[in-house]
Amino acid sequence: MTLDQLDVGMSAAVVSIGPGGHGDRLMEMGLIPGTQVRIIRRGAWHGPLQVSLRGAILCIGANEAKTVTIGALNTHDDS
Repeated sequence: MTLDQLDVGMSAAVVSIGPGGHGDRLMEMGLIPGTQVRIIRRGAWHGPLQVSLRGAILCIGANEAKTVTIGALNTHDDS
């Protein structure tokens, strides 16, 4: 499963970042294997995702999110 497929309020752990031009930039922003991420909000019509990780909030384009493989899904967060 990839980050763009995660529903709002769900969390997961990053497993890997796929090849492509965005991989290095995403890892520099903190999306490295083992990092817990949570989807806060989605833009309309497959727009950017607002993602919470390590106390920061990032906006990631949907195409970039497709390159992030995730695993270990958690249920919806009530906060």
